[in-house]
Amino acid sequence: MRILLAALLALALVAVAGARAQQPSIFTNGFDPPIPVGCPASIETPQGTLTRITTTQLRYSAQGATKPVVWLTEWDNVWGHGTVDPREPVTPWPGVGGSAPVFLSFKRGNYVGIHFRTPDVVDPRLASKFVNPTAIASPNVTFAISRACGDFAKYLPTPGCLRKDVPSADTDFVIWQFAGTSPATACNLKPATDYYVNMMLTDRNSTLECSAGPAGVCQIAAWRQ
Repeated sequence: MRILLAALLALALVAVAGARAQQPSIFTNGFDPPIPVGCPASIETPQGTLTRITTTQLRYSAQGATKPVVWLTEWDNVWGHGTVDPREPVTPWPGVGGSAPVFLSFKRGNYVGIHFRTPDVVDPRLASKFVNPTAIASPNVTFAISRACGDFAKYLPTPGCLRKDVPSADTDFVIWQFAGTSPATACNLKPATDYYVNMMLTDRNSTLECSAGPAGVCQIAAWRQ
């Protein structure tokens, strides 16, 4: 009897070991690392260290009055308006169609990370795009919509969420949508999800369209159409 029980126990241990061998390893099965929380004060890029800018002077359209301080932390502060009139109510995400903000306090060594959260229920036909307008002369800009603040590579929803080296020539930054099509050319978003609009100058050493000096101030724009 003891010999029989020992044999059965040995068979059971072999079966358990075989089952464990078939289980995927969390370290080797392609699991994504956790998405970073919050916005880093600085990020490292091939162009050097960039510091996050959280406020700016802002104007809507190519000319006109400015707001002296706008917080570049939340989407609604920027694209939730279409004018600098303080009496204008906030239009929640996706904001004002045709909103044309111009960031006037952007330096070569800066980046912006602007948070938004998509609603729990979204019309799957909803889509829009950002454009780098000809009317606002600026150095070329790299633009991304990412799950992480200050990210231009690791946490993109789809490859189409990143556009590099975009000139101010009425050129599309990113086309975003809630459909699952065209992931290479469109940024496919999901409901009830946190994202960031991240922007930086492609070449921080560019002398085009910025004030003189290493800390030269530039203007950049991301107009929503």
